[in-house]
Amino acid sequence: MSSASVQDRDGAVLLIRAAHQSFPSIEKILVDGAYVGEVINDAASALGITVEVTKRNERVKGFAPVPKRWSVERTLGWVGRYRGTSKDYERYSETEEDVIKRAMVALLVRRLAPGHPLETPRLQIRD
Repeated sequence: MSSASVQDRDGAVLLIRAAHQSFPSIEKILVDGAYVGEVINDAASALGITVEVTKRNERVKGFAPVPKRWSVERTLGWVGRYRGTSKDYERYSETEEDVIKRAMVALLVRRLAPGHPLETPRLQIRD
């Protein structure tokens, strides 16, 4: 975690290094336009990681989902429906990570259960 005064681009360099350390087999990282720059490219190339910028279609006016980013944003929307993840209740990032994992497990279990619609996960996790 870093403070709010750290620019996203600078924080991304730290994140790329930490991700590579934890998962050395990472070959590609998808980013949006805010993360374009020499600092990101230098960090990624030093670690042998390709940085791919997913840009939205400039010709489309209004909302248009970007295929690779849409799956992430949709999943974050599903996770955000749960009580524990709807606000930032947790003091420590490790605790928040556990709450997110529990929400994802609940989503996956719901999808595996027969007869439940995939589009409306409403199971609540009680703390």
